[in-house]
Amino acid sequence: MITSLYCLHNIEDKNERAKALSQIVRVLKPGGVAFLGEYFPTNEYREFFEKAGFRVEQKQYIATALAPMWIVRVEKSR
Repeated sequence: MITSLYCLHNIEDKNERAKALSQIVRVLKPGGVAFLGEYFPTNEYREFFEKAGFRVEQKQYIATALAPMWIVRVEKSR
């Protein structure tokens, strides 16, 4: 399992951010799950993982005490 909370948005260059997402694709084992949470909607991440053949199980908005969070949960095919 990989968890990234409020991190990937710090990679400002879209191509560099795609490289970071590619590393998640690379290191997850079949059946592995990644949770990505950000301050803003995670459509970019959802689209990236769908194109990579991942199953995007849920995407939701959560109000937390610190900041709003949009979460995408992805699972690598077995």
